[in-house]
Amino acid sequence: MASGDADAPVPPPDPAVPLAVEPAVEIKVRDDGPYKITGAVRLIDAQGNELSFDAGRPLVLCRCGHSHTKPFCDASHKVSGFESCVRARAIAGRRT
Repeated sequence: MASGDADAPVPPPDPAVPLAVEPAVEIKVRDDGPYKITGAVRLIDAQGNELSFDAGRPLVLCRCGHSHTKPFCDASHKVSGFESCVRARAIAGRRT
């Protein structure tokens, strides 16, 4: 059988070789600003409809409540006086 034969059986995947994994989703809380989400996500409204956005860029969601493009951030937090500097802390009974 020739090495380029289209009818050749495909060997099963090698369990020792890890499969390609989607990058993990990361949600970063920015000081005095929005949530910045990276990774493959779907954004769904209250009625179950998917909102479209440029999946090639980070998703930036309003946290201050003043954006005119909700749920997306339009940088209104910069002029609204929004302040919030969230820091992670251990939660009893939960691994971090």
